[in-house]
Amino acid sequence: MDDIKISNCIIELQNRRRLWLRENYDEEVVLSRDFRITVDSDKVYTLPSPPCLYTVQHEVFSDRYKISLLNYNDKLFTINVPSARGEEVIKQMEQYKDQLNSIGKEIVSRFEEITVREMNKCLGDPEVRLLAVNFMDVSGRPIFLNHKNFRRTERVLFRINSMCKQMLWSTSDFYNFMYDDFGIVRSLAFELDDTHPVPLDYNLQLFSKVLIKRGVSEEYIEHTTWLVLQNVAIDFFHRSFADKYGLAFEEIDMGNLELCCQRYCDMAMVDTKNPDLIAEFTYFLIKEGTFQDNNWYVQYSNVKTIVDQIHDSMKVASFESQLLSHGNLAVITIDDTDLMTGKEFEDCVSKLFARMGYSTQTTKTSGDQGIDIIAEKHGRKIGIQAKRYTSTVGNGAIQEVVAGLKFYGLDKGMVVTNNKFSKSAERLAKSNDIILWDRSMLKAKLEEMQLTFE
Repeated sequence: MDDIKISNCIIELQNRRRLWLRENYDEEVVLSRDFRITVDSDKVYTLPSPPCLYTVQHEVFSDRYKISLLNYNDKLFTINVPSARGEEVIKQMEQYKDQLNSIGKEIVSRFEEITVREMNKCLGDPEVRLLAVNFMDVSGRPIFLNHKNFRRTERVLFRINSMCKQMLWSTSDFYNFMYDDFGIVRSLAFELDDTHPVPLDYNLQLFSKVLIKRGVSEEYIEHTTWLVLQNVAIDFFHRSFADKYGLAFEEIDMGNLELCCQRYCDMAMVDTKNPDLIAEFTYFLIKEGTFQDNNWYVQYSNVKTIVDQIHDSMKVASFESQLLSHGNLAVITIDDTDLMTGKEFEDCVSKLFARMGYSTQTTKTSGDQGIDIIAEKHGRKIGIQAKRYTSTVGNGAIQEVVAGLKFYGLDKGMVVTNNKFSKSAERLAKSNDIILWDRSMLKAKLEEMQLTFE
């Protein structure tokens, strides 16, 4: 088989690939930019963009060679040639493969040059950086704190142009090019669990247009936008977590991931199983230098695995304690709190925090300045108001705690109730950074800690 036959075979299969893409995907998105390659002196072929990493694989049989040209997405084609011509054709295929990869590398290099240059321009402009920070606060959380949404967004960017591979954090989850011990491709995986491609998030599209308006190059604007937001996300969510919980990590080795995760799980006043909080915690660790690289997508999985293991160990210890105390003292349930007096409920909450490793003290019954219990752990003092109510807790409880924090010089405030909070109280608590434990949260903590009547 001569060069031109090999070339024609490749072009025929590339045309089939175009047809498949046209039938299954939006061609304007997937084939947004083409590039040209000259294989023979008199023929110029256009191959579908984006450029791929190609490799040649062959198998030897008694009478023939089976030779394949592959890229990271699929097997372009396979040919069978007589054994006598096998090595010759492999050499031709390798040369052709090298041409494809050489051109691909040049295009990728140009792509990276443009996107990094424009990203640095954005991050160096105080106004543009402020816009990115505000975007993160208004629209970024559903994308940058949600593992699945983050991956979905990066998959869309990959479809637009796969030259962005190096800038994507979730690449390993949907794109894999693996070799066995002999250097032969043994698995080609491209995860496409969403049958119909979705467009880029609308707010991301709008932000891209804002950047263009600010003088950012339109070439590869979607990917420039993503690079900017990746960088801003680390700073933004680090600050968000540090402002609320940073004191708990002041005197520990931030290079010790297991210790950091244990300290995180010890923050009993918040739901440390919450995926969004784990996501923020991961950004915090990245900025604090716990990891060698800043790939949030990968590190989130690592952090969540350790946090889940710690919570499982805590469940085992709690269950063991429950079995040891079985038949001795009755365990306090959420229904029991409904029958308590206000003072009994305060004592119950105080004992609960003591069980969670806090040193606690109750304030005087009258003139408590809005704080019933002061709980301290790792040098961090929390002011707690305990509300045993038969009705919804309103704004008054939040306002009292806010005032009490200043009076006692506390680091954090929270309200614990056996009931629920009004929507207005929830909004007020959020704006004043006050933690709320409603009936469901209190119930979960009582079950976890297995508090008993004395």
